[in-house]
Amino acid sequence: MTRPVQDPTVHRELQRHGYQTRQLLRRPVTVARSVEVMIKCIRDTQTLVVGDALVTFPYTTDMDGMCLKQAEAYVYDESTSGDIEIQVRRSNAADMLTVPITIEEADRYSVNAAVQPVVDESVVGYSGVNYVAIDIDAAGADATGLVVALWFGLPVA
Repeated sequence: MTRPVQDPTVHRELQRHGYQTRQLLRRPVTVARSVEVMIKCIRDTQTLVVGDALVTFPYTTDMDGMCLKQAEAYVYDESTSGDIEIQVRRSNAADMLTVPITIEEADRYSVNAAVQPVVDESVVGYSGVNYVAIDIDAAGADATGLVVALWFGLPVA
């Protein structure tokens, strides 16, 4: 097993486009090579709202042949009513998760949810994909701030 690492090329590319990245949640990912992307989608004081392409980030050339392996998220203030659902999709509008990231009501972390996100394994590699988008499908109530963590890796042969 390898530890997820912040690839310097991806980090620089994201910063060039105005995104902040940092390692917040750490889980081992079983891949030969991996890229971890941490995205601050919503400021800590801003309330979550339902919407598509809340944040987009480039799918860089050093990620060619990689596919999404794992996804997590957390909010600064938990929802007081209803769950939060977050979808990750490719620029061609295809969802990357068959089960979205869920943050349950009164919780801040998706890793505590009863139903965990499921990566669509029918898609291997993303050649021709220009960017990845983060969508909020359900925002709960009164939740603020959002960070999404994505791990990309080479498909298992």
